[in-house]
Amino acid sequence: IRSCGHGHLWQEAIHLFSQIDERISPVSGLGWTFSALIMAMDQSNQWRKAAEAWTDMRSRGVLLERSALLPMFGALAKAKSWEQALHVLLWETRAAHIDLDHHLLNAAMLVFDKAGQWTVSLNILTSIPRYSLQPNRESFTHTIRACSRCREWTWALWLMDEMRRLGLWPDTM
Repeated sequence: IRSCGHGHLWQEAIHLFSQIDERISPVSGLGWTFSALIMAMDQSNQWRKAAEAWTDMRSRGVLLERSALLPMFGALAKAKSWEQALHVLLWETRAAHIDLDHHLLNAAMLVFDKAGQWTVSLNILTSIPRYSLQPNRESFTHTIRACSRCREWTWALWLMDEMRRLGLWPDTM
């Protein structure tokens, strides 16, 4: 299924998934199979199909796999579906006992960046220390871009000052 994604063969990925789906119980690895399908959909720029697979996975009660999160956030960024990204980040990861790290937080913040949700991005940025992490350059960059999209220049400049205060330097934005 992942190979189909690399080749942008999303229809074949769905076909393979349907064959596997009939043979695997939810306990024995259907989560990994859904993860591969979501990744294939994201790599093929089929974000609606990725969202459908995500919904199907959740409706079946399949356990959330960490490997599904990054491609799902990628698909949600393309869809600018920030509400669903926020729900996944704050609730579904907690329910599945998945520890948040920079990769997951930054992937979610990319969704908020693309959707121009600067207040959500800012709230996530300021909550990063709660996860025993420090914001990194990517975290700040997504939030600054979200602020810029909404013409929140004062906040963007404040964030750049915060970056410098923490010894981080912005990349090109």
